[in-house]
Amino acid sequence: MVVLLLAAGSGAAQDYAPAAPTSAAAPAAPPQPAETLTFFQIMFSGGPLGILVMLGLVALSIAALALAIDGVWNLRRSAVNQPQLADEVRGLVAAGELAQAAARCDSQPGLLASVLAAGLAEGGGVWSDVQKALEDSLARETARLHRPVEYLGAIANVAPLVGLLGTLAGMLVAFKQSAGSAAGFGSAQLAGGLYQALIPLVVSLLIAIPSLAALVLLRSRIDQVVAEAAGAALSALAPLRRRDQGGGLPLPPPLVNEDG
Repeated sequence: MVVLLLAAGSGAAQDYAPAAPTSAAAPAAPPQPAETLTFFQIMFSGGPLGILVMLGLVALSIAALALAIDGVWNLRRSAVNQPQLADEVRGLVAAGELAQAAARCDSQPGLLASVLAAGLAEGGGVWSDVQKALEDSLARETARLHRPVEYLGAIANVAPLVGLLGTLAGMLVAFKQSAGSAAGFGSAQLAGGLYQALIPLVVSLLIAIPSLAALVLLRSRIDQVVAEAAGAALSALAPLRRRDQGGGLPLPPPLVNEDG
């Protein structure tokens, strides 16, 4: 019995033994290199809506760059505050030559020149009128300097919304393709669609963050130049204040002669 069982087991083992390979396995095909996409192919790979969104973001980026350059150029020190102008106007005011001082301000336009011209226009009155004119002129000039800079804040707020719109539209397209395909749409294709959908959001943040930083820096610069202009104007027109306080300076004639 033992001999028969061993013989049976040996035969069964031979029956279930794996067959020897009759031929060598075919060599695996070499992996195909991944397709290399250019920068513009990546940027404009979202279809018609994605291209429209990206063009909008490009326009916003150009506008932000132009506004930042314009703000830096307009706020350079030579364009807003001229120390030599303040010294010249101070000397003319001390000599009672308000008309010449006003003409000097008109010949060299700028933030300080505009503020001094407003104060000199009230030079024939009391110091409170001069001070009020200086404050009003500073408020107008500050608003004028802030006006173009504030558009950077609008761009910083709008750009992420435009990018989010492109991202959501791309995700809708990717999920619609995934749901409409019963087979053959795997995770790789879905990941590719989501990858393309996230591009507008990333680009919008790359526009919004520098725009916001430029807005903060330019606002700080505006506050600085306005404070400098206010100090220089008060120093240049100080002889008028001393005149009202009894400093013995001659009363300058008014800039505009009134008829009658």
